[in-house]
Amino acid sequence: MKKIIVLAAALLAFTSCAAFDPGPPQELPAGLPGGKHVGTGFLQRRQCIEVRGRWEDGVFQAARFVLEEDDDEVVLRGAINAVVPGSFITVGEVQLRIDERSNMVDAEGKPLALDALTVGAWVKAETIASGDALLLRKLSLRTRKGTETDEIQGTITWIDRARRRLEISGIPVRWDLRVPVGWDVKDVPVPEADASTKDFSGQANGLMRVRKLDDDDLQTGDQHRLSNWLSFAGEVQYDLEWRGNHDLQDAQHRDRLIHEASTTLEFSMNFSRKVMAFAKFRAGAADVLFDQDAVVKGTDSVRVEEAFLLLEDLVAEGVSLEIGRQDFDDGREWLMDENLDAVRLWFNTGSSEIELSASRREFTRDPNLDDVTNYLAGWHTHPLSGLDTFLYAMTRRKDDDSLYTSWRRHWYGLSAEYDSGPFTGWLDAALLRGHESIVRESSHAMDAMFMWAPSGIEWHPSLYGGYAFGSGAKWPLVNPEDGNFHQSGINDNNDRLNGITSFRYLGELVRPELANMRVFTVGGGVRWASDFSLDLVWHQYRQDVAAAHLFDSRLRLTPGGLFPQLGTEWDLILGFDAGRKFDMELVLAKFMPGRAFASTADDAWFLTFKAEYRF
Repeated sequence: MKKIIVLAAALLAFTSCAAFDPGPPQELPAGLPGGKHVGTGFLQRRQCIEVRGRWEDGVFQAARFVLEEDDDEVVLRGAINAVVPGSFITVGEVQLRIDERSNMVDAEGKPLALDALTVGAWVKAETIASGDALLLRKLSLRTRKGTETDEIQGTITWIDRARRRLEISGIPVRWDLRVPVGWDVKDVPVPEADASTKDFSGQANGLMRVRKLDDDDLQTGDQHRLSNWLSFAGEVQYDLEWRGNHDLQDAQHRDRLIHEASTTLEFSMNFSRKVMAFAKFRAGAADVLFDQDAVVKGTDSVRVEEAFLLLEDLVAEGVSLEIGRQDFDDGREWLMDENLDAVRLWFNTGSSEIELSASRREFTRDPNLDDVTNYLAGWHTHPLSGLDTFLYAMTRRKDDDSLYTSWRRHWYGLSAEYDSGPFTGWLDAALLRGHESIVRESSHAMDAMFMWAPSGIEWHPSLYGGYAFGSGAKWPLVNPEDGNFHQSGINDNNDRLNGITSFRYLGELVRPELANMRVFTVGGGVRWASDFSLDLVWHQYRQDVAAAHLFDSRLRLTPGGLFPQLGTEWDLILGFDAGRKFDMELVLAKFMPGRAFASTADDAWFLTFKAEYRF
């Protein structure tokens, strides 16, 4: 691994000596207006866009985006589907309210009576947003030109790029991996794509580019450009965390109160259109107050979170090599969410993507990472409309001089997400094979969730339910085969669902590993004013096999091993997002122990508050 880091540094030094030649921005496919392609990383809240496409099951499926200058109006072009005199009309599948200020004209600009409008007529509707409604201000009859598609123009009020979903004043929009994003902002030159805008989109012909950074990383609009090849951005973050009675014994007084402040700086280096580098540094200080003796323990840290070099189209178009510390992050972070020092190969074919990697984590003191080598082979594909799948095989192994501390584990799994209209579903399933010292391992797990989030309803409600299962066995083991499933150890089980902020969807307080565990989840949420979201979630925990052991959890009391009912948890998650610069998150959780613990076990509490400012 040290040789890998030296090689990356050498390549970086070599490429930095070359003259910067960014080349022209990529042209949009023929026949699509809108300037140059810039990547979906430029789609951000409060950005005005024009979207062309078609309606499918109440959702607008985008065929093309164009970024434009700010505009307060929401403009629709399409066919009239319904007319209710004195109340509303429907253009496409969007309901527009009518009042005394609504103005209607024919193709020549002459006044037009409402009763003269007919279903099927092609129109342009200019509206303004009022709360969660669109008020019609002007409607103009138009002549549809050939195969002209429906169109929506307005400001993005909510976006989830990871799932390719956004809203324009409550109008739901989805896109697939090939949708181009054009730049047509008046008097503003076309920006160059950089580390934060690498994505799968925009190459209708040929192979697709690699999306390198997720929603939590750098936002292009917040970057400060130092030169034609170097830009930077950063954030300041404050975290407050209170762990109340996690040993389920009030009399022990072992609560924790943690304050942490940190600063992150991120640098994006674009040496050419095929050679780029990214680096992310973090400095932080934390104070921990232990309730039992009122002692504050302080820690300071400075670390490199990411530092990689990406070479695209290395041997042939669509073949990319990534070297250095980089983010491994699958959809719901069920398999991996960790920054690892790695060599990673990508093969992009337009309809699918293959990744191969070998990784370790150098210079760390984490038992889940120390002296552990990881190998991953994955295949991302999209077999059906709305369905994304990830098939993988991953090996983690720890080899040392002692037979009793070495282990090797192999996961063979599927991660899938289906998104169609108001319904979204996820499934993670895996088989585990391997050994730990002299014990064979053979187990399995699955984690599924279903969400209903209809569009066009005030406050954007969502309801969801899930079931997660990791096979179990008696502990300590009574035979040479272990039937307890183990997650990778570098997972997080974290997702955003339909809100503004992400959270631990298996429980913020318990945070269980799916090892000898069954988790039932029911929850719901709302979003309002485009800036706030609230989720209320209930979890029930049971062991698959009653055992006096929890493999990995925030709970610090061992169950008795006679009953499988561990208990229930309530989570309240509040998110606030003030555009591109500032956001906050508040989580309150309560765990109520079940029969698996002694009757004297007390409830546990958890509170966390996070605030981030990006610059």
